[in-house]
Amino acid sequence: MTLREIIKEYSELLFVAAVVLALFLLAAWLSPTPREQLTYLQYFFMTLATIYVLITLLVLVVLGFRKLSYYMVIFLAMAIYMGGLTIAAIAILLTYLSWGFVFALEILLVYHEVESAKEWFVKRYDYQSFEREYRVFYPLVLFYYFLLEWLPDRMHGNPIASFKPDKVLVEMREILK
Repeated sequence: MTLREIIKEYSELLFVAAVVLALFLLAAWLSPTPREQLTYLQYFFMTLATIYVLITLLVLVVLGFRKLSYYMVIFLAMAIYMGGLTIAAIAILLTYLSWGFVFALEILLVYHEVESAKEWFVKRYDYQSFEREYRVFYPLVLFYYFLLEWLPDRMHGNPIASFKPDKVLVEMREILK
């Protein structure tokens, strides 16, 4: 997917976000008291931060982890410069958790034979890169299996769905080679 296609697909969302941000700035400018101005500016910056997180997740989902790694190098350099190694470590942890969530969710969908998940992997991976990321995110795959399948089945008294990681690797080997 090219950048032009992404912008075309999500242009309405970007327009709405820009209008909301402009309204917060206009409200801050027209507010009669400094306290109200500060409140609207806080809304503006919180909305801006939320949009940043959504765009980062969009990059993760649409472009994949390989493209994100280039983005993360620049982002980590900025984080180290502005906040030090602690902030950079937090950014790495949050990136691992967010991309791990996307990857694990797609793995579970492939395990349940959802065709769109298989297509998602075919667009973004060859078998070698898939296997490498599978090993990196394996703890999160198990965690999300527990959280999304095992625990709800246990709570509702349904038979517990089994998860065999080897089945995913065999199936992905066939799909990606």
